[in-house]
Amino acid sequence: GQIAAINEGFTMATGEILGWLNSDDLLMPNSLETIATEYMENESARVFWGDCIVIDEKNRILETKVAKDWNLKRLILGGCLPQPSTFISRNVIHEVGLLDPEYPWTPDWTFYTRVFLRYKPELLKYIPVVLSVDRHHENTKSRQGLERITGERRHFIDQVYDASCIPTE
Repeated sequence: GQIAAINEGFTMATGEILGWLNSDDLLMPNSLETIATEYMENESARVFWGDCIVIDEKNRILETKVAKDWNLKRLILGGCLPQPSTFISRNVIHEVGLLDPEYPWTPDWTFYTRVFLRYKPELLKYIPVVLSVDRHHENTKSRQGLERITGERRHFIDQVYDASCIPTE
């Protein structure tokens, strides 16, 4: 499945910076060069991310997601970093672990939340550049599984925090 394939790719990769594209994602020209330059200038950083253009099934631009103000609170409240515009240092895999197959509908969100729980903000680097394109349409996994996504996020939070203060209805 998807998570096993991404984890296998992470395990087999030999580079210092890792990322993944899902089937409808695209990288913008020069994205990898931008990430490599940022990494060379900030080798202690663990995560690098930039902005993302969202398109529909007919390649029409729906919006540009400016990802400047990401933090743990924003993730916990339900947002997610733009996955195709997010890259991690290889060290993250050793320090945080791989994507968790227990969360097939929210592998990126649970992973990024674990990352933001682990690292100080100065190790998390926003790059003010559009790095990728993400295609949204009615048949995408994220649109088809909203109830499952919500359930997985709640389960994850229950496991990480004392979630007794989170309403169940």
